[in-house]
Amino acid sequence: MEHRGRQNAGFRVALCTAFALSLLQPAPTLAQDRASGRKVHEMALFFTSKGWFNCSARAEQIAAFLGGDTADQMFVVNHPSEASSLVDVTLLVPSDGKHAAGNITFSLAIPGCPAVYTITSLLEKSCPDTLAGLDDKKGYTEIGKSGHYIAQVNAGTVIRLSPQKNGCLRVQTEIVE
Repeated sequence: MEHRGRQNAGFRVALCTAFALSLLQPAPTLAQDRASGRKVHEMALFFTSKGWFNCSARAEQIAAFLGGDTADQMFVVNHPSEASSLVDVTLLVPSDGKHAAGNITFSLAIPGCPAVYTITSLLEKSCPDTLAGLDDKKGYTEIGKSGHYIAQVNAGTVIRLSPQKNGCLRVQTEIVE
């Protein structure tokens, strides 16, 4: 996800807040999604096909939040064995005409299927320029004099900014319960 100017930064903060608030509500079932006429994301359909019903709705919820047409999200599932209670999904997420890299780990054995996701994207602006464009810079702390920044946005979300030759690497990690 890229921040472009103050308007976009404010929109993204509002979007993240809305997502966090949506997590307070139970995830809709796939049957409810289909009944509403909304197209179900491929990741959720894959989970259903594997019999991971506990996590199908959570997979749909996270895939829908990450955005883009379902056909634009490409994913690979790592599930080492049938005995494993963790499923790791690596995906590409559309972001401003490019793709951001994502990783989601789902816990199959816990009711509600808690998950942790990380989205990594390369921003065109430098990290200081990226921070200058944000409406809310309060949570960001520079790590030493390295030019790396970290912020805990809320109880479950951390964002790291790391300088790169061609911009700023943004890594957002969030726990979804």
